[in-house]
Amino acid sequence: MKRRYLIAMLVAATVVQAAAVMAQDKGVDIVHTMQMEEVASEKNQYVASVGQVTEVIKEDGKYSILVASSLEEIRYIINQREVIINAETMEYLTPEQIKVGMEVTVVMPKHAPMTLSLPPMSSSQVAIIVNSSKAFVEEGYFDETLTNESNTLKLNIEKDTYIVNTKGERRVFTAEDIVNQNAVIIYTTSTRSIPALTTPNMVLILPNDTQDDVEVDEPKEEALERQASYEPLREKAQSLGYTITWDNEKKVVTLTKEEKVCHLYVGKAEYQLNGEKRLSEKEVKIENQRVYVPSEIFKSL
Repeated sequence: MKRRYLIAMLVAATVVQAAAVMAQDKGVDIVHTMQMEEVASEKNQYVASVGQVTEVIKEDGKYSILVASSLEEIRYIINQREVIINAETMEYLTPEQIKVGMEVTVVMPKHAPMTLSLPPMSSSQVAIIVNSSKAFVEEGYFDETLTNESNTLKLNIEKDTYIVNTKGERRVFTAEDIVNQNAVIIYTTSTRSIPALTTPNMVLILPNDTQDDVEVDEPKEEALERQASYEPLREKAQSLGYTITWDNEKKVVTLTKEEKVCHLYVGKAEYQLNGEKRLSEKEVKIENQRVYVPSEIFKSL
């Protein structure tokens, strides 16, 4: 058995060596698969996260949205620099038009700063696409052939293809402007080939250098928390080491940690900490069957 195993190993090694020699003779570089993936991933400077809007907050004229994906919840502080687009109509939207229940695709730089709070918060997004069942949304890096890195989508640009960039430049963009660029593609149909070929309804060209072109004037964590104003009760309380008790009939939440006892009343700004009545600027509330508490209350615990 050992002899057969050694023979098999020698044969495999010979085949690999022969393949390498043939490749070198033809001028083909041999690159490790992982290295190829790492090189490819460097070209796409953005990530796209799909989730459902579970909360919209307006405070002092500023908006923030809480987006829940299959992996996590992130609060995005609207920075007035991002592009907000309806994927079905390709119309530009305002923050006021983002509603709870909408599915969105949020595009932001890969290495964008994010707070350590629960949920994490950021204001680095460059685009928010309101998804539609009638359209597909894909973000990626497109090469000289207008094919993305994963070789799953190739663009066929026609004269009526709507092409814009995040800067809102008023000029006519062509296919050449998409070459070697990061872009968000909105399309409705594609072929079944590999890669799939599509004539996009819309192409949103993203800044090619996220360091120089995108203003990522990230506010400090404290400022973000003040703007967000609310935090989900369970995650935040558990992170602080509190035990949670819920009285469904009275709609009262009791937080307990050693000698500290805090009573929160849903629908009221009043709360009790160790028997002392206190008043917050905002009331405790329930949205989508989850309790949200003003951030200032947690700071007092």
